[in-house]
Amino acid sequence: AEYMGDVPNLVCDVFQGSTRTAMACLSPWLHQNRAKIAEWGAANNIKLVTKVFPSEADRIYALSFYYLRAHPAEAEAKRIMEEEAGIVRITETELTGVQIILFDVNRLNPELCDPAFRIRPASECHLLVCIGYTFGSQSADIMRCLVMCFGSHLRSMNIYGKAGGLCGARGDIMVATKILRDSDNSVVNNHAEDIRAETLRELSGRAVHVGPMLTVAGVILQNEQLLLFHRKLFGCVGLEMEGVFFAQEIQRSKELGFLPPAVRSRFVYYSSDLPLDPTSNLAHEGDAVSWDEGVTVLTAIFRHLAQLVFEQA
Repeated sequence: AEYMGDVPNLVCDVFQGSTRTAMACLSPWLHQNRAKIAEWGAANNIKLVTKVFPSEADRIYALSFYYLRAHPAEAEAKRIMEEEAGIVRITETELTGVQIILFDVNRLNPELCDPAFRIRPASECHLLVCIGYTFGSQSADIMRCLVMCFGSHLRSMNIYGKAGGLCGARGDIMVATKILRDSDNSVVNNHAEDIRAETLRELSGRAVHVGPMLTVAGVILQNEQLLLFHRKLFGCVGLEMEGVFFAQEIQRSKELGFLPPAVRSRFVYYSSDLPLDPTSNLAHEGDAVSWDEGVTVLTAIFRHLAQLVFEQA
């Protein structure tokens, strides 16, 4: 990674999770063509698995996936308009296999983005770095590269995605107050006091569970005894496979002086399965879950994280 610490007035906020969600919320092409996408969906009687959308924008985001699949020729016009708005996809992913999209906040059009937040650059050089899903300990290496690349200009780390829920229902939201590692019960506290559970409830229409998250080495460890132990003793609300690696590297970087103590680390997930419920665990995920079912909750999470980022500006 090339060091960017000498770029004047650089402010960097990192999102790690669904790049498709980030692009839906920030793509000027999609928001300029919302009416056309809606008309196409109605004319072609497109059936979505999700039946209830908290906002019309959510339905457009779900339809846009199928619209672009039906109109591949429009992908180039979309790419050009997004690049003109300061949105750049990093195509060299051979070493990590992880998608990366850069958003130049100063060039984004506030009128052509999700209506739930208002784009406000924090400086004349404000960058959003959106990283796709990572796997396990790979997350620590990626976090280390981000720290070495952006240094003290890195202002927040926002992790969002899907996880297994240890309480509530499938589709609920989980906000991590701290991250536990199953192998040694080590704990890392998060710096995310600004997350508003009530706002997440309003944006998603789902219940929000606040508490520790458990990082496990693999889904094979999703046995009932292990999960009940962490649920009952530590109050864990869910489990995933990467969080502790991000959290430990953020904490280590703060202790070494590479990151300021005030750097925010926000971890928010939606429950895509319930490991303790035999009817809603991963064994049934393929039969019960489709992409558009997660659109509304993931989008609600991204909206709130974006609100917090732009409120810091």
